[in-house]
Amino acid sequence: TSKAGEKEEKSGESEKDETDTSKEEKDVTKVEKEVIVTSGGEIPWQIIKDEVEVLFSTWSSIVLDLYELGVPSETIVEFSNTLDKVIISVKEQNKEQTAIYLAKAYSFLPEFIKNSQIDQTKKKIIETKSHVIISYAYVQTQNWDKVQGEVINAEKKYSEILNDVSKKQDSRKYNINKGSILIQELKNSLPTKEAEIYYVKYKNLLEELNTF
Repeated sequence: TSKAGEKEEKSGESEKDETDTSKEEKDVTKVEKEVIVTSGGEIPWQIIKDEVEVLFSTWSSIVLDLYELGVPSETIVEFSNTLDKVIISVKEQNKEQTAIYLAKAYSFLPEFIKNSQIDQTKKKIIETKSHVIISYAYVQTQNWDKVQGEVINAEKKYSEILNDVSKKQDSRKYNINKGSILIQELKNSLPTKEAEIYYVKYKNLLEELNTF
C-alpha cells in the first residue's frame, strides 16, 4: 500500500510539473501564433493585446511554480522583463519587435523545463520550437543567414527525437515523422528568401509541433 501511495504521489507530482511548465509555453505560443501573417493579412493586434494581458494576469502564480521547479531567480526576472517588452511592442503594434521579444520569451522555456518531470521527447520538442520561433523573428529583419542557422539548429535537435523513437514504441511516431518532413520543407524553402513562402511552411510546422 505504501509503494502504491508513493507511486501515486510521484504521478501527481509529474502531472503538476507538466501543468506548471506547459502553462507559460501555451500562453506564449498562443500569442506568437497570432503574429503569423500570410499573404499580407492584417495582424489582430487587439486579440494579441488581450492574450498578453491574460498571460500577465497569471504571471504571479507561474512565478511560484517556476521557483518550485528550481529556476534561478535571475532567469525568472529576465523572462519577466522580456514579457514587459512584449506588451510594449504589442501596444505600439510593432510586428518586428513583437516577433523578436516573443522569440526571446520562448527561448527561456527549455531552461524552465530542465528540472521538470516532462518526458524527454516533449522537452526536445520545446527546444526545437524555440529555434523555429527564433528563425521567424529573423525573417522579420530579413536576416536569412540567421534564419537558416536557427532552422538547422531545429533540425539537429529534432534528429535526436527521431533517433529516440526509432529505438522504441511510441504512439507519437507518425506525428514525429511528419514533423521531420515539415522541418525539411521549411529548410528547403529558405533559398527563395521569400517571406510568404516561409510563413506557410512555418505555420504548418508549428501547428504540427503544437500537437505534442
